[in-house]
Amino acid sequence: MAGVLGAHNVSVLVSKLDSALHNKVKIDECMELARLCDCELMRLVQAIQALPEEVAQTENIDRNIDPEREKQIIAELENLLAEDNTRASILAREFPELLQAKLGSRYEDFTHQIDVFDYEGALETLCKE
Repeated sequence: MAGVLGAHNVSVLVSKLDSALHNKVKIDECMELARLCDCELMRLVQAIQALPEEVAQTENIDRNIDPEREKQIIAELENLLAEDNTRASILAREFPELLQAKLGSRYEDFTHQIDVFDYEGALETLCKE
């Protein structure tokens, strides 16, 4: 169900834990997977609880972004992504509000692509209009 909701990290960890339990993996490994599931679920809950605030922040940022600065940041990010340069991840994390405002509903996909170093996919997502 987590995968259907877009909580891919939770889904992957739960699948690993389920497999470990069915394969009677050592209890320490199962406990570590359970701990990771717990951490990821907590992150998910926090993200869900923050949604209304994030929407409000994005609306405010739309009105406060210097268009020239935004162009510079986006151009630099596009170049780094095209080069498969890991500095793209750093830059994306420095300007989450700007990227949320630019990408809207595509922001979650973009951040996931950045997190898994799918820079080609992130570049495609960034350049879609």
